[in-house]
Amino acid sequence: MTEYASTTPVLTLDDAVKPKSFGFPHYFNIVPIEGSEPVPQLTTLMTELNRCVDELDRRIPPDNKFKKSREFELRTAYGRDLRRIAEDICQQTRQSIESRPTLLFHLTKEIGRAFGNFEAGLNRVNSPEFAHLEPHDTPKTLTFTHPPEFSVSQQALLTRIHWAMTVVEIVLTRRTAPRSLLHSSDPSPPNGSEAPGNAKADKIDGLRSGYLVELKEIADTGLSSVEGAEYARVALDAFQNSFVAREADAVKNQHVKTLGVWASVFSLPLLLAAILTNEKSLADIFGEPGHTLLRNFLLLSSAASVGTWLSFSLRKVTVTFDDLAALEQDRLNPVGRLVFVILLTCVLGLVLEVNLAAISVGSTKILVSENPLMAIALGALCGIAERSLSGAVSRRAAGIVENFGITNETTSGAK
Repeated sequence: MTEYASTTPVLTLDDAVKPKSFGFPHYFNIVPIEGSEPVPQLTTLMTELNRCVDELDRRIPPDNKFKKSREFELRTAYGRDLRRIAEDICQQTRQSIESRPTLLFHLTKEIGRAFGNFEAGLNRVNSPEFAHLEPHDTPKTLTFTHPPEFSVSQQALLTRIHWAMTVVEIVLTRRTAPRSLLHSSDPSPPNGSEAPGNAKADKIDGLRSGYLVELKEIADTGLSSVEGAEYARVALDAFQNSFVAREADAVKNQHVKTLGVWASVFSLPLLLAAILTNEKSLADIFGEPGHTLLRNFLLLSSAASVGTWLSFSLRKVTVTFDDLAALEQDRLNPVGRLVFVILLTCVLGLVLEVNLAAISVGSTKILVSENPLMAIALGALCGIAERSLSGAVSRRAAGIVENFGITNETTSGAK
């Protein structure tokens, strides 16, 4: 037998050894270097670690596809931890063992910690299932069974998980379906948009499966116990924040793009029409002040379209998880929103022109017919303030009608 120096390692990893049962990635054993004689402490560590490797090798994977996938991840992580500890053991020598009396205890503790993490993961995987992936191969949704004692906190958690599933489905469906610009806010895909063999649809199916697996784990944790519901609530918050980080940019940018396209579709023809009204023949037909009023109202409408496009970016600086389902609270599609804002802006312009209301800045009274720049400025501001515009016009209309009613009653009384 070769005499090894006290500073020379006497153990090595055998990567050529084959697993006897189910194995794990990068399966190995620790073996003595040929001709060496490990000290008893190293022999003990080698035996203990090889025993853990053999037990992991013999462990039978579950039949359930989801649990099998999760256990494979745990098996791989445990095998990786054992290999890291084994590499540390193989670096030890007689001298290092003798100079560090606590080294054996430290390495044994590391083996125990790795095993504990593996067992804790298995307990989570094998805990009672309250959420079920449907179907198992390519999950499209989750179904739930309630625990025997269904607490208020668990009910609230389950309600939030249902909403999270809804938001995920809306966002992914929008990404899969070929949208028309007119109905860009419609989450329903046309028939055949997720036909088998569609590469984009397959990618979305993979994303959906991943999100549903995350929600399943959160649901199983939260519904397993009242105590677990609080942890699951925090995990659900983290899921929502992560989902927003991954998906919000695409959702917001698509909406801005769609709204911008339709704003151009409305504003450019209106602007062109305003320019064409300067033609002498048209000016002669409408005369003054009709010609100027028509031109300025066209400019007013064109600017309102652009202002509406700017409004969204100014209002929605950040997008929340709930916003991903419906970026606009009133759920108007871009065309409906632009038509609505243009018409309301024109109504406001008419109200100002006939002196039913007045807007003054300093000593300057705002009138559409005053000059083109004033019409453009008023239209842009109405578009930017579109959320407040409907309320302002509605309140003014109500006030005028109420005053009209009072006047009629007074006139009748006088007679």
